Amino acid sequence: MSAARTDIAAPIWVVATAADARRLAAAAPEGGSVLGLTPVARAALADAAPMPIDPRRNFTDWAQARAVAAVRRARQRLVAAVASLPGARVIQREIALDHFLRAAYTGYRLWFTLGAAGPWMAPEGAGWRRCETREAAYAALLRHMLAPLVAGHERVARAKTPPLPAAYRLLRKLVLLVACRKRIAFVSGARKGMFGLLDAIAAEAASARIVVVQSTGGGWRDYLRLVRNAWRAWRGERFIDVALLAPPREDALAAADQLIEAVGDRVIATAFRFYRALLAYRLAQAQPALADAREILAVASPRHYLSADASRLSDWALAESCGDRGVTRWVLSRNTHVPAGSALAADACDGYFHARHPEGLVDRYLFWTPHGVAPAR
Repeated sequence: MSAARTDIAAPIWVVATAADARRLAAAAPEGGSVLGLTPVARAALADAAPMPIDPRRNFTDWAQARAVAAVRRARQRLVAAVASLPGARVIQREIALDHFLRAAYTGYRLWFTLGAAGPWMAPEGAGWRRCETREAAYAALLRHMLAPLVAGHERVARAKTPPLPAAYRLLRKLVLLVACRKRIAFVSGARKGMFGLLDAIAAEAASARIVVVQSTGGGWRDYLRLVRNAWRAWRGERFIDVALLAPPREDALAAADQLIEAVGDRVIATAFRFYRALLAYRLAQAQPALADAREILAVASPRHYLSADASRLSDWALAESCGDRGVTRWVLSRNTHVPAGSALAADACDGYFHARHPEGLVDRYLFWTPHGVAPAR
């Protein structure tokens, strides 16, 4: 009886990175088992670790079905909550879903992979934290794995508005007025190939202009880039790049908290909460991004919006603003869509598709594989 209790109390050492594996080797535990969450961690464990646990052992077909059902329910609640925000726009829905989808499946995969029986030893700082409950282990591992990832996303997402933004907008307006005058204009949120479509348009004899609107790089570089593009346009270049200015105007933490609580799922909400500050920052950018996109479109007067995937702030702002102006929005998918082999795979494909072809932001769908037609319908 005593031996059985000792076996139950033996900890599960959870490692997520090669550094965690080296830390475990230095700790030289005499008992328990080890759960490697990633291929890198499992490869670094080699033969020196305690008894390994297959990370797929607990993420069974049943667990996958539970995860899919939970994520779908939470996603519906989130979309409804976004629609209830004051002055709600499609861009806010896409911002919320972008962060939600990063958190939801990450959370449920980790939750089920941990299993119901512990205790667990989770990496913390330079050592380990013993967690007696699944909830404590889950939270500790999210802090270890997800928090640094989100911090990196935040650094990249922070808008770097050029100095004297009013002066930049005026210069941008003058450049676009000259560059797009008496030309057939197209607009895009990123310069992606789309199988050479943009280059083919630029090569046509008809006088065309392709305006690529991207998030700012920051500093005086935005001015230098604009001047360089104006010079190239004068020399005959068909493309011209301009920056979308979207500095956040207000504190949106209350809205972010409202959306996180709306998912109504403690597993997802725990992971989603790590995105709170970034979600609030992006929500505060939504209205400024739309306003700046409208200014660009008013000057460029594009005939069509073209994109390989409407999945970034500049594309969301342009697509929604183009819709308001009656500009046709085309998305030429560069991705292949194949029949899914499970509910989890099907939901992943469906979510991936809608992340690149947001509902309400696309008028014409173009595919190079017939399997993409089904999710479009």
